[in-house]
Amino acid sequence: MKKALVMLVAFAFVGSLASVAFATDLPKPVEKFTKGAVDVFKSPLIIYDHTKLRYDGKDAKPIGLVKGLVESPFHMLKKAGGGAIDMATFPVE
Repeated sequence: MKKALVMLVAFAFVGSLASVAFATDLPKPVEKFTKGAVDVFKSPLIIYDHTKLRYDGKDAKPIGLVKGLVESPFHMLKKAGGGAIDMATFPVE
């Protein structure tokens, strides 16, 4: 009886994962909205990434740090704005 119960739970678990596997086939407007939301939520990471890229790319590290800190908010706004536009216009293809 215990083996049958374990097998039933295992099949129920595998069966419940089948619906998650098909979740990647989203319609194009929903995919556009989710991509825009991800861009908006991940845009603050650009401040660190862009600053580090500029810092590592310069021979004079203080200049690269200052340049990265000055430019990175604009890059963050660019990514967040693009994501917001995608979220606002998701019904339009």
